[in-house]
Amino acid sequence: MTQIPDHSLEIIITPWKRAQSMVRHNAAEGFFAASHNLDRDRYAVMSEIIAEQKWTWYLLKNNALDPSADDFKQRGVVTSFLGANMQKWLLQNDFQTINNPPQDNQKLLSFLLSGRVDAILANDQVMNSLIDEFGHKEKVRSALNRNKPLGVYFSKDFLVSQPLFLEQFNKAVRYCRQ
Repeated sequence: MTQIPDHSLEIIITPWKRAQSMVRHNAAEGFFAASHNLDRDRYAVMSEIIAEQKWTWYLLKNNALDPSADDFKQRGVVTSFLGANMQKWLLQNDFQTINNPPQDNQKLLSFLLSGRVDAILANDQVMNSLIDEFGHKEKVRSALNRNKPLGVYFSKDFLVSQPLFLEQFNKAVRYCRQ
């Protein structure tokens, strides 16, 4: 943001679903980091990519299920965290999901480790970090689902009021990513 003149930044940490709702209702100007989503496109615009993300399946090593197998949807009970694109994708693609997904990635990992689900779908960088931090590397295996890069979503109303902002922001992103 130091690359963008006349704009200050205040970051408020809030639950993921609430952050999106705040932008939808003009209580915040943007949220991040988010992958592309058609629902979000109705009320906000995604910036250039700020970080790479891989949607990755995580299973216990002793679980024989294969996420790439044709019958995985029918045999495995899966989840992601509440409000995540991944959770929406699981539902839209007819996976067997649980009724009450966890609120965050740490709880998501605990659902897997406790056997409440067969597999979880998560951001590879976040989940790999949690697995390392809590010493679960020997218990968990992973398999790539898809690449879903991340950006910042800015409210359409904010961008109307600041017509040069997104262009300036995207230019700053390109500079920082070099």
